[in-house]
Amino acid sequence: MPAASPPLSRTPGARLVRALRMRVPTDPLHRVVQEAQAVMGVGGAAYLVLQSGVVIAGDGLEAPTTRIRVAANLVMSIATLVTLLTVTRQGNVLLTARVVGGVLLAYQALFAWAFGFMALPSVVIVSLPVLAGLSIIEARGRVTLWGLAFALLAAVGLATTPRFPLGQTQGAVAVSVFAAFVILTLFLLEYREVIVRQVAEARDAADEVSVVNAELRAALAERDRLAAQLVTAQRLEAMGRVAGGIAHDFNNLLTVIRGYADLVLGALPPDPHVAEDAQQLRRSLTRASRVTQDVLDFARPRPVGRSALDLGTFVREVAAGLGQTIGAGHPLRLTTTGGPLVVEAERARVERLLVNLVLNARDASPPGAAIDVAVARDGDRVRLVVSDRGPGVRPEDRDRIFEPFFTTKGTTGGTGLGLATSFALMHQHGGTLRVEDAPEGGAAFVADFPAAPERAPTRASIGDDGAVASAGRPLAGLRALVVEDDAGVRALTLRFLQQAGAVVVAAEDGEQGLDALHRSVADAEPFHVVVSDLRLPRGTGAAVLRAAQVAWPEASLVAMSGFLEDDDVARMAAAQVLVFLPKPFTAVQFGHAVAEARAPRG
Repeated sequence: MPAASPPLSRTPGARLVRALRMRVPTDPLHRVVQEAQAVMGVGGAAYLVLQSGVVIAGDGLEAPTTRIRVAANLVMSIATLVTLLTVTRQGNVLLTARVVGGVLLAYQALFAWAFGFMALPSVVIVSLPVLAGLSIIEARGRVTLWGLAFALLAAVGLATTPRFPLGQTQGAVAVSVFAAFVILTLFLLEYREVIVRQVAEARDAADEVSVVNAELRAALAERDRLAAQLVTAQRLEAMGRVAGGIAHDFNNLLTVIRGYADLVLGALPPDPHVAEDAQQLRRSLTRASRVTQDVLDFARPRPVGRSALDLGTFVREVAAGLGQTIGAGHPLRLTTTGGPLVVEAERARVERLLVNLVLNARDASPPGAAIDVAVARDGDRVRLVVSDRGPGVRPEDRDRIFEPFFTTKGTTGGTGLGLATSFALMHQHGGTLRVEDAPEGGAAFVADFPAAPERAPTRASIGDDGAVASAGRPLAGLRALVVEDDAGVRALTLRFLQQAGAVVVAAEDGEQGLDALHRSVADAEPFHVVVSDLRLPRGTGAAVLRAAQVAWPEASLVAMSGFLEDDDVARMAAAQVLVFLPKPFTAVQFGHAVAEARAPRG
């Protein structure tokens, strides 16, 4: 027989279960009912034996009535003990209750037939606990049938004329009443344990339900939040695709406008008023280019081409251009401390980050207020801080200020993409961007870059102010291929290359560009410069540039686009196989790009 599981209580029933080495049910309720059944079984058998002794002591065994009563009690007690030691010991409380209930029904039927009403006290004492146990573990319909059966036999006892009238019954009745109180008291104590335990378990279950409900509410709230984020992401993705397409076309228009504006302004005679007008035009075109680039970066972030960059030197180089961008009404104060200030970054993106933060500071500051730009080393970070003298950022806006399209400037003050794009740029560089209270009032936007070891400066980028392109006609006698689907940009690019002395072949799509390369190989007429847009109909610019690299390994390759969206081209740019020229661009930037592509690689 396997060892019994530890009972849940220390009541008489629990001790009996341990003493009889009963198999303990796993269900807590059945376990306690088993304890009660053990007490009732032992108590009922003891009561029947005791009552038999009282009857024998009072009436003797001569009378047939006494012998019938004693025999019935002994048979009933033996049946109870047998049930206790067999069915009950197996731990099947429901089967135990049914067997005992069936024995009791037979016992009550016999006594009702033999003794009538006087049989009821004994039967009630033993049957009530069994009915109570059945009511806990038996189905409701079956409990009703059990109760009706006992009630029916009790009614039979009341209505039946006794076959064997009892003689002196005072002692037996007294013992029955006393035993009834004792056994029912034990029963109530035993089932009080059930009730108390069930209440405690119900309370624990209620607490668990409360915890589960709280977790469920939190899960539902998280699900709703994620669903809202998904809807927002899908909406922004759709907007990004539309905005990306519009920005790409707009970039082509800006390239044409900026290129021809430079050509026209360069051909005009020197005039202060014309120079000021030209400067205003350039500033407006620069702002339009920056807004377009923000839209493109938001719609389709491109890989970062990092190189060693001294942030302090870089900020000083672009300080003059920043002063022109924000205007004379806001002095720009620049400080750099705590070198070295070298970071791994892309110059064009860091410039856009700086311009965005400075313009944001200008818009937040009152007229005449200075804008502070500080670069300092802080442990393993290089920190760029742009501070304004405005009212600062409200606490309720700090969690949203870097969200796309969120702006505090009203409907005419901004697109809501400047800070969002700046935040994304810092994330792409492995850094962080946050807002703090400035020491002198206003807000301070702090950009932390991971510091990098000092390296030799990289080749000048397209946006540098230094003259990289050679003077005169640096491409005289060279052949160039231009692949561009936009007629305006294609014509402008042809104009730039022809002014530099190149013989230019133009193609409108990817297939025409590849055909031109194949013809050049067949005719042994190499292309020295290949300039291609990345987004082309009937083919891709990346395919054209790869084919040009294979056909003419010494050719200088320039990729044009609003953003670097092709991974192969990005790797080629990082390996200095080609130069990426972001649209829109000016004549000077185009010349820088071609000169950089033709510079010796090393």
